[in-house]
Amino acid sequence: MVRTNPLGVARQYVEASREGQAWLRRYCEEHDVDHRAGHATTYATTRLGEPAGARRSSPPRARAGLP
Repeated sequence: MVRTNPLGVARQYVEASREGQAWLRRYCEEHDVDHRAGHATTYATTRLGEPAGARRSSPPRARAGLP
């Protein structure tokens, strides 16, 4: 995302995603829908099936506001 869009767009994407998550949590709580929060993990590989280098994605991710 950060490679192909300005940092401000990535930050807006993160903010919108967090608001969507908050809305979903509120909805579940208000309608007695069982749910639990957890950490999402994304794993990517190259076309050859090799690890894509998660270390390179960490600094842009942090600049966009993600841990």
